[in-house]
Amino acid sequence: MSLTPISALCAVTLCLGAAVLPAQTPLPSNAPSIKAGAEEVLLDVIVRDKKGRPMKDLQAADFDVSDNGVKQKLLSVRLVEGVEAISKSGGAPTKLDPLRQIRLVSLVFDKLDLEARRVSRTAALDILKQDLGQNVYYSVWVIDQRLSAVQQFTNDRELLRKAIEHATSGAYTEYASQSAAIKKNLENQIGQPTNASGQSLSDQVNNIASQGFDPSQRMMAQIMYRILSFDEQAITMQAGRSSIFALLGLAREQAPLPGRKTIVYLNEGLVIPISMDEAFRSLLSTANRSNVSFYPIDARGLLVGAQNTNSVNGLSDALASSARTTQRDGGAVDVSEVKSEDTAQASMRANAQNALATMAESTGGKLVANTNDFRAPLRQLAEDINTYYEITYNPAIQNYDGQYRKIAVKVDRSDARLQTRDGYFALPTLEGGNPVLFAWEVPLLKSLSANPLPRTFDYHAGAMHFQPMPDGVRCSLVVEVPIGNLTFTDNKDAKTYGAHLSLLALVKNQQGAIIQKFTKDLPLHGAAEQEDAVKKGHFIYQDFFTVPPGRYTLETALLDHAGEKVSAKRVSFLARATPSGVNLSSLAFVRSFDKRPAAADADEALRFEGGKITPTLTADVPARPGVALSVYFVVYPDKNIAAPPELTLQYMTDGQLVGQAQPALPAPDAAGRIAYV
Repeated sequence: MSLTPISALCAVTLCLGAAVLPAQTPLPSNAPSIKAGAEEVLLDVIVRDKKGRPMKDLQAADFDVSDNGVKQKLLSVRLVEGVEAISKSGGAPTKLDPLRQIRLVSLVFDKLDLEARRVSRTAALDILKQDLGQNVYYSVWVIDQRLSAVQQFTNDRELLRKAIEHATSGAYTEYASQSAAIKKNLENQIGQPTNASGQSLSDQVNNIASQGFDPSQRMMAQIMYRILSFDEQAITMQAGRSSIFALLGLAREQAPLPGRKTIVYLNEGLVIPISMDEAFRSLLSTANRSNVSFYPIDARGLLVGAQNTNSVNGLSDALASSARTTQRDGGAVDVSEVKSEDTAQASMRANAQNALATMAESTGGKLVANTNDFRAPLRQLAEDINTYYEITYNPAIQNYDGQYRKIAVKVDRSDARLQTRDGYFALPTLEGGNPVLFAWEVPLLKSLSANPLPRTFDYHAGAMHFQPMPDGVRCSLVVEVPIGNLTFTDNKDAKTYGAHLSLLALVKNQQGAIIQKFTKDLPLHGAAEQEDAVKKGHFIYQDFFTVPPGRYTLETALLDHAGEKVSAKRVSFLARATPSGVNLSSLAFVRSFDKRPAAADADEALRFEGGKITPTLTADVPARPGVALSVYFVVYPDKNIAAPPELTLQYMTDGQLVGQAQPALPAPDAAGRIAYV
């Protein structure tokens, strides 16, 4: 079937399963609830002398900590060593609280080839041989397009050995099925997200102490469950960015336990796409707030020749440049400044090892790379887990504005070498356990609380419904931004242009609860001669979600970083219960058609003739020869009706009927749908 142009708006004599209400419909403002209050910062600091030996005799007065350039009053300082904590303000050693001072080590294997698997297996098994206490628990994970759990937290060395062997030899499909089984088992341990009595997971965990269960075991089970649940959300939010979001989930959900947490990340290097820069910074900030340190292990071993030249020559300068930007004196560094002034950006993308170094340096860990002998660095890893200083302070943040807050720690010893975290973004948390909050989302959430909503530049947003599903109605979110409405910056020396757009979309039910969240950060860069052509284009963000029948509100907000402008919109849409008989999707105006078969997934609602339709929310098409306005929709026949469905198109101008046609519909495809343009 070929693309048939439709030159005027058409009316279709079939009932729609969902409808978007006019923008002027009065709607309640159910703005996201942001929780902000006093939060203590728990900082673990590793101190060694110039020979690399742990220093264990420091007192509270020896430490000087500043947060965002302000010297902090330290609430507590203590040396944590083995299974004891020695108060540095005096007193006898005290046993660690088993719930508060459990130490977690996550072994993560990320997309390894055969040789890297062998190297990683040897390194991971060597970690198990280290002399660590019984309060150190390990889990085993695999990343291959998504995060899969191979072994939940345990200190059973034999179980861990088997899990490591499996993680470095099995197929991804095995990991996925095993991960699903682990999640089901965790549900049996800690209950469903909300049980029959209406208790949340948090409430259930808080009540277990009085029921005779081991609270530390239940807390670790809860962390495992939340990590797996977060990763499911991340897959739908950012397909193809599995490593960053999997690690983000691991770091974020370990926050409830304040003991030192370590992620040993075994990989073959990590390249950060430019579109993921802010997500990567959010990963580091989240790890620091969760007291998680990264120890990346480059499983490629000793790199020689040209393969490692860029890393050897450029790594030190890249890290120094990044540190000067994110840790400079003179106050807070906001997100856009961290982005625009980071001179390490090009170096980070030039070599897959540089991002690993940044990950380790920023979170108080260590990069293990360019070696085939892991014994010495793994001994140091064991020492870092066993012996460190724990410092707490309250930064008294008054405004959670998303700015970067630098942490600086000094020790009054000339031979001391410190290893700790470099800072975090001042981010509030959303009530109700909503997904992780990124730095760019803070001003967008605030804009959705404004009355009236800000409208500093124009864009379009809407929800379209498609296939009826057993669990609800399949819908598509579409946000369309004329790129020329954004603020562009020019680098005359480099002859390049730049622009930066961030997007947030929330789908809420009638009670105002957020049931779906979508976010996108889009830096634009290119050659100066392409700028005019780029400004004539449109950025179209599209994602899919399924909701039960009912009334919903779609809230969207966009941030133009360079112009410091925010625009927001709120519309209501209906997802009606699936009626019997023939169903029809929303009508989507067609902006473009990608004929490549790879452009459309098997379950893509906008797939057409093996390719993919890109919709537009505007019906404005320049009038010139060969250009026409096309409309796309999908008919879903009723399998219980033998007769094929019939289609009637009515052409109208200014509300007046000017023509009518009854084109024949093609046969349904393998999925039983009839796509028509």
